[in-house]
Amino acid sequence: IGKWVIAHTDDEFTFLTTIHEKSSNLGIPTYFLSEKLQKSQEPHVNAMHVLVVPTTGIFDSHAFMNWLEWRIIDNYGDIAVNSKVTNIIPDNDGDRRGYIVEITSTNSTPSKIKIFAKSVINSAGLYSDKIANVILPPSHHYKIYYVKGHYYRYHGNDIKVNHLIYPVPPKNLVNLGTHLTLDLNGRMRFGPDVLYVQRPDDYGINDDESMKDTFFNAVKTYLPKIKRDRLYADYAGIR
Repeated sequence: IGKWVIAHTDDEFTFLTTIHEKSSNLGIPTYFLSEKLQKSQEPHVNAMHVLVVPTTGIFDSHAFMNWLEWRIIDNYGDIAVNSKVTNIIPDNDGDRRGYIVEITSTNSTPSKIKIFAKSVINSAGLYSDKIANVILPPSHHYKIYYVKGHYYRYHGNDIKVNHLIYPVPPKNLVNLGTHLTLDLNGRMRFGPDVLYVQRPDDYGINDDESMKDTFFNAVKTYLPKIKRDRLYADYAGIR
């Protein structure tokens, strides 16, 4: 569906020029849009300059995960849910080089099993530091800092947008700014913000008037006709 990266000042236009040069070097097509085409393609979007990334798209992540699950099963793989890795022990006994992975079931009747694996891939996401630290010496331990990001949904058909809209990110680069994304039904969402949290499972939504004001003020810079009373807290993610 394409992405627009938009600028409102000359300094931000300089940033867009740099992005355009980088993308060209990487073989990613981008181009600048004339003011006339801006208005005809996205009449509700306010921008001084627009850099278009035409190959950006969206897809159904849940359907993709289902497909991956069936690919594993079709290739005789096992998926063990409700199971927690509690220890990983290097095993270098002769030709038997690999790891013994201790797994504890988190069902109502806990049980512990051990699996020998020649290779272990740490894909534990927000918990990957804890998995890594099981086998790393203390001097090489990792610590992940969790950042919650809220998204707000827009209810209403008074504004129609056809592309993902990204403002130039703030100079501190903590996040990419409050951008506009579309779901598979064409509905608009705005986010994410930045809120450091202590736990990787803290998905509670902080829906207060102050936060709504922050989102509204950020979005109206590029979507001036947005109505505050049609913004609703949708969900939160953690990165």
